[in-house]
Amino acid sequence: FDCRPGQTVLAAANAAQVPFAKSCGEGSCGSCHARVLAGPFVTLGQAVFSEEEVAAGHVLACQTLPQGDLAIARPGD
Repeated sequence: FDCRPGQTVLAAANAAQVPFAKSCGEGSCGSCHARVLAGPFVTLGQAVFSEEEVAAGHVLACQTLPQGDLAIARPGD
């Protein structure tokens, strides 16, 4: 799905009607947990993850802004 500049992964998924778990949308609940497999991004929502998880690409989709094409996985994918 496409993501406009300044649009989070979660907002873009919702706009494209791609099912994505969510609850608060503010980075505190962790429901939109995803893992970036490849691609550039900026995120503010990594405080809920351990250093190992951050290094492995774990993010909160509601707090992640793609900086190019991303490959992402959601828990259970």
